Amino acid sequence: MDKNKLYKFLLLLIGILFLLVSIILPLGTLFIKTFQNRDGNFIGMSNFKEYLNNPVTASSLKNSFSVSITVTIIVTLLTLIFTYGMVRSKIKWKKILELIALLPLFSPTMSHGTALIYLLGRQGLITKLFKLNIDIYGFWGIVIAEIMYIFPILFIMYSLSLK
Repeated sequence: MDKNKLYKFLLLLIGILFLLVSIILPLGTLFIKTFQNRDGNFIGMSNFKEYLNNPVTASSLKNSFSVSITVTIIVTLLTLIFTYGMVRSKIKWKKILELIALLPLFSPTMSHGTALIYLLGRQGLITKLFKLNIDIYGFWGIVIAEIMYIFPILFIMYSLSLK
């Protein structure tokens, strides 16, 4: 075996070991713990049954799915229409609109929620300016925040595929 193949093999081996130690082993340990009680005894699917039979956790699961489905439908359609308009038409100020669409990528994740509260909260700028009564502290607030978070990434993907 020549030197280059040996180096490639060693790098591949180091990468696989890193993946094994940093991701697969912790996930495997977590997976095993789901079938054990607090004492470490095997109890099978009882933890899952208890989780799904608890009304609070079952409702949180339902809410998570409804938020996910709503965000997926809205952001997919909104981004597809916006991207199609940006790529396939001669809209004025394309570069400025593209910059505005990509702006959330350049801010830290926590600032999305803070910006949303400052703009649409009970004492928010847009809420006060237009005398709106928007309740962003529930389902629709989470949906709007997720759309703001996902829109730029989807815009990049769609624009690349439409070009």
